Amino acid sequence: MGGDGAGALSAPGPSRALVELTIFLALEQSYLWLWSGVIPRGIYVVSAAVLGLAIASILVRRETAREIGLRLDNLGRALAAATVVTIPAAAGLLAAGARRGAMRPGGPVAVEPRG
Repeated sequence: MGGDGAGALSAPGPSRALVELTIFLALEQSYLWLWSGVIPRGIYVVSAAVLGLAIASILVRRETAREIGLRLDNLGRALAAATVVTIPAAAGLLAAGARRGAMRPGGPVAVEPRG
């Protein structure tokens, strides 16, 4: 018999992933369209439910940190790749905001002339 060991026999199939996705989308869409203004600070309830769903999924599948993508062996390369895209994009947005006069002192990003 093929496969990758005993873990493959107990691993949930695509149907469980579809159920998890459906629950996530139902939570998210119901909050956005039905009860976002009804429950004060309801976003915390939805966030806790989504986080709980993610953690439950990881525990049920018995996934390791490496299997869900949490690893440090490629952190330097990943940061370098992200920086190549992020720094020019951020600089472009800041330059566009400065050119349009949309940057104001005391705001989240304060740029004041020196001298």
